[in-house]
Amino acid sequence: PLYDTSIYSKMAVSYFTSLSNGLHGRPFFAPDADSLLNSIIEIMSTRIDDGTDIVFLIDKTGSMADDIEKVQKSMDLILDYLEKFNNVKVGIAEYGDKNWHYDFWYNSLDLSYDIEKMKKFLTDYKTIGNPDTPESVNDAIVKTVEEMSWTPGNKRLMLVIGDAPSQDSTMSDYTLQQVIDKCDSMEVTFNLYPIILALSPMQMAYPPFVKKDFMKAYPNPVNENLNVELSIDGTF
Repeated sequence: PLYDTSIYSKMAVSYFTSLSNGLHGRPFFAPDADSLLNSIIEIMSTRIDDGTDIVFLIDKTGSMADDIEKVQKSMDLILDYLEKFNNVKVGIAEYGDKNWHYDFWYNSLDLSYDIEKMKKFLTDYKTIGNPDTPESVNDAIVKTVEEMSWTPGNKRLMLVIGDAPSQDSTMSDYTLQQVIDKCDSMEVTFNLYPIILALSPMQMAYPPFVKKDFMKAYPNPVNENLNVELSIDGTF
């Protein structure tokens, strides 16, 4: 689809487009709250029917701070819309950067018929700081696909809402192809749709900080000994 190249991250567009192509879908572009709602409605009006499991996977890093309200408002309307279908379960997951946020990088609410529980989960949705652009999208998709309690026989649908691409293979446990293969094996092929949100004016005014992998610490968690490896020279 056509999009305004001045308001979207080119890396995000490239990543999500490749992901969509690998799963025979297409990305959607949302420059504002109304467009986000319209994109979700368009996906659901063509893909949702009785007997569907739908999961919303949402970026929760600092770059999404200006998008919290529009995500919450849109999702509230969407959840109301889903109540008219029979045997439709909804799950929600949020992701950040596992290399910065460690145990706090991911949280989720399993698939459920309880729409009010989903609304409460979204009410508590808050962003967490992160100094770089790429996030753990590949890891989040795989984790979500593996851990959700999918209903046997139901159609499986996942919407990914974010504005940043995934970490590359040096910072992620999965390549793009491995993500595609995992979704395929879990019957999410044809049913994963990324919705790319426009960058905020602040993000467009200031180039993102690019993180350098200058230190590794392991194991995590640690019981006794922590190993630290530095990839830069100097005295500390």
